[in-house]
Amino acid sequence: MRRFANGGGGVASSALVIATPACNSVPVERQGPWLVHRGDSFRLAVLVGQDPLGGNVDIEIAMTEDGSRWSGTVHTPGDLDRLLERWGSTGGGAASLYIWEEDMIVVRTLSEDVIVRVAEDLVRTGEYRKALRSMPSLSE
Repeated sequence: MRRFANGGGGVASSALVIATPACNSVPVERQGPWLVHRGDSFRLAVLVGQDPLGGNVDIEIAMTEDGSRWSGTVHTPGDLDRLLERWGSTGGGAASLYIWEEDMIVVRTLSEDVIVRVAEDLVRTGEYRKALRSMPSLSE
């Protein structure tokens, strides 16, 4: 589900969301490579694979009421720096000049608490429709 674009033009069509670290603990359960949190009106799934909360994670928000699904990738500033360095070392033209991603969310700290709080805020404000990519519902 990761979709990075590095060079070659293009402008991100979705909002960039910056979140701050959370101080509270939220209920999250592990289901294979996924961390799952069930909110009042949504289900958040975080794909962490074998390296939980490494440098970036893919997320999916499924809305309870209408079944719509939304996906994105959550990064830290350090992860973006690492990607720029890696792409720059490969000599790929403008690859080290910028990063854009259609469904990118940047957080200061990558933790379960922060990801859940970001999802709750995106759902509460309705901004998930702008910041995340729409996915087919499971019934389609």
